[in-house]
Parts: sequence; C-alpha cells; structure tokens
Amino acid sequence: MRLGPLQAGIFLIPISASLVAFGPVSGILSDRFGARWISTVCPVVSSAGFLDLTLTLGRTITFPAISPALELVGSGTGIFASPNRSSIMNSVPAIRRGIASGVSTALFNVGMTSIMGPAFLIMTRTTPLPVLEQIFVSATPSGSFSFLDFINSIDLVLYQSTAFLLVAIIPSILRDRGR
Repeated sequence: MRLGPLQAGIFLIPISASLVAFGPVSGILSDRFGARWISTVCPVVSSAGFLDLTLTLGRTITFPAISPALELVGSGTGIFASPNRSSIMNSVPAIRRGIASGVSTALFNVGMTSIMGPAFLIMTRTTPLPVLEQIFVSATPSGSFSFLDFINSIDLVLYQSTAFLLVAIIPSILRDRGR
C-alpha cells in the first residue's frame, strides 16, 4: 500500500491526538498522586501499542485497523511526558530550572536519535538490500516487489522497542522510593 504524504499524516493523527489528550490528564494526576506510578504506566501502555502494531502491520493497512495501536503508543507517551518533566523540574532549585529543562530536552533528543542506529541495523541485517533500495530510493517499486522482509524487520524493531520499554519499568518503579 503506497500512501501519499497527506494520507500518511492522517494515519499518524491518533498518536498526536492521544498524546494531547493524555498529557494534561497525567499532569493533573501526577500533581495529585505523585509521578512514580503514573509514569510507570507509560511503558506498559506503549508496549501494548507496539505489540499491537506487530499484529496489524502488513502489506495492506487500513486506518481503522492501525488506529488503536497508534492510540496506545501516543497515550503511553502522553502519560509519561508530564510526570517526567514535573519530576525533573521539582528536583532542582528554581534558579536552575532553565538548565534542567535544556539538559532534559537534550537528553530526550539524544535518546530519540540514538535508538535509530539499532533500529536501522536490524532493518539492514534482516531485509535484502534490493528491497530497501526499492522502498527508500525507487519512486515506484517493481511488480515483483514484496514487503514481507521489510514488514518482518519492522516487527523486529517494534519488539526491540517493546523490550526497551519493559526494561524502563524498573527504574520508573524504583524512583522516588525514599520520599
């Protein structure tokens, strides 16, 4: 299935919409009940979304089929963002919050870009080069083009992401234990 830019953007709306919906709610809940347990829900919800994506991704993808998985991924991110930022800002003196915000944003960006290396390594090791060239370079894939290898590599990346998220539960549960 070949999507144009507009269609691809529409397919990604559930991530943004659920992030926007859950961000403020998790912020209110974390202010009231603390950030530890609320932010621990994030990796669980996002992992469920990634695992659901491994079941729904295929040669043909419909918006109704993929939306629930993308909503889970966005919800997990939205649930995590406010409590995490609140914890960071509350852990430093008010005069240092600008620096803390900058360091937090820089570390977020480093994390997002550093995870791309292992993801592309998995994709290039599991998908034949001609298939990758047709996907990323060719404007029109040939008639004998098969997405199966590429979809399998995407599934492996989603499993890797799920594993990282599940490991992230441990430090999330352990934080703020002494308070």
